[in-house]
Amino acid sequence: MHYFVMCLFRLFGIRVIPIMHNTLWPAGYPPASLISRSLLFLDSLFFRWVATATLAVSPECVRQVRKITRGKHGPIYTFTIQFVRQSFEPRTEPPPLDKPPFRLLYSGRIIRNKGVFDLLDIMQRVDAKAPGRTRLDICGTGPDLESLKIQCARRGLENIISIRGWTSPMDLRSSLAASHASIVPTRSDFAEGMAMTAIEAILSGRPVITSPVVPALEVLQPACLAAKTNDVDSYVDAVIELIVKPALYENLSRSCEALQADFYDRSQSSGAVLMRAISGEH
Repeated sequence: MHYFVMCLFRLFGIRVIPIMHNTLWPAGYPPASLISRSLLFLDSLFFRWVATATLAVSPECVRQVRKITRGKHGPIYTFTIQFVRQSFEPRTEPPPLDKPPFRLLYSGRIIRNKGVFDLLDIMQRVDAKAPGRTRLDICGTGPDLESLKIQCARRGLENIISIRGWTSPMDLRSSLAASHASIVPTRSDFAEGMAMTAIEAILSGRPVITSPVVPALEVLQPACLAAKTNDVDSYVDAVIELIVKPALYENLSRSCEALQADFYDRSQSSGAVLMRAISGEH
């Protein structure tokens, strides 16, 4: 529901602290239609006058609240998504770069605005430029899973793309260990809040290829290679760059470790930060 609906709680004296797991609009793509802008204006009134405090999963969420309220809002707290250290340790070294193929992993919801159909174009063009050098595993389920499988087969890409569907957490960790890098090609019509799959890759010591519409890029920048949002060719260039530049790949991989500590720090969890917000601690 829209945030402004929660204004009703204040009529009964209930304090409201929203927890933002998604941005208000896709980063870099503010709403243009009159209806969308009108709804956002109503949300701005909620953040300005109703919210006791706001919890945000990324700096982009914070910026958007500040923008729509013109800086007139209650306290905003940023929290960090938490993971279980034992799920990612001991970390496995990536496969040798000098023994093709270079293995990419997509894990997440199988739906068009997550960029899953772009993956078909990306892999087809990468294989045309570097035949036999790259493979992609797609793990996850969603409304477009069967359509993705059909299009992959029609285009004859099954030799370079494996669509695995739902994958258990244990098997997903094995897939991460067997990969060289993860790819997160979210499109500009999805309001991504952070992208947990990008974090999971970093915790596994694997670089990420993504674009600025994914707020995780800002947080994980030292271990990421940035493509342009909705631009298949820029993703192709990024994949090729990782394949032909071992030093770049090694540098991005080494940068993963320095980014990991916050995701195991329970003092930064949404629960811990929520308690600080309730008590008014800054």
